[in-house]
Amino acid sequence: MIICLTGNDASGKATQSKILTDRLGAILFSFPSYETTAGKAILSNLKENWYVTNGWGETDSGGDPYIRKDLRTNALVLQSLMNTNRIERTADLKAAAARGHVVLDRFEIDALVYGALDGLEPAWLEGINAQLPVKPDLYILIDVPVDEGFKRRPQRRDRYERDVKRMEDVRVAYLKLFTQRQDEYMASVILPKRPCKTCGGGMSGTINPDTGKSYMNCCSDCGGIDKLLAHISQDKMPRWRVVDGTGTIEEVSARVREAVGL
Repeated sequence: MIICLTGNDASGKATQSKILTDRLGAILFSFPSYETTAGKAILSNLKENWYVTNGWGETDSGGDPYIRKDLRTNALVLQSLMNTNRIERTADLKAAAARGHVVLDRFEIDALVYGALDGLEPAWLEGINAQLPVKPDLYILIDVPVDEGFKRRPQRRDRYERDVKRMEDVRVAYLKLFTQRQDEYMASVILPKRPCKTCGGGMSGTINPDTGKSYMNCCSDCGGIDKLLAHISQDKMPRWRVVDGTGTIEEVSARVREAVGL
């Protein structure tokens, strides 16, 4: 199983990712992966060591010209680097998943939040990340109020983390996205009817939203038991969980374990 933990900065996701990794005997990957070529460029941009510009501007007072930042193109370049960063680690991710459980501290879901808030089209963000060859089976959002996050870590490391208003917007966007994905999953829980193998009567089925596996079902006409086919697409849908990140590390860890099903 591949499990992705995400959330706002200072939500405790890094700590909980490590705890869950130890609990499962899994392999942990953190994103962005700053040690790669793309990762180093990402970190430099977040620290504002470089930025995409669109030329020089002139001050009204006749002073020295200033560099105009191209915010949208910078966001486009940054998300392209983020996606490249995930691709850089694909071989390692596949190898780790083949050996057992994998825990991700952030992954492609974060692009849908941060990229959209930077003004990029959600459909484009969905499209480029949909092509990733590795996807999580379970997404867990560790939700913590922004003011609590700043109490935990007053010193912020990059331009995103220092912006309180933006962090509020990020939290709202995460909760909205996870609610939408949970609703999409639940909407596909009820499966269409198909013929009973015993009597040919109608037979409806359901998917267990906690395990993603199909139930055994009884035909209403003859009472015969039949199993839904394994190829049903809902069996392969990722699950989405929101975990309250307030409280002690142990309390949050217990909620994460419950979300995983441990």
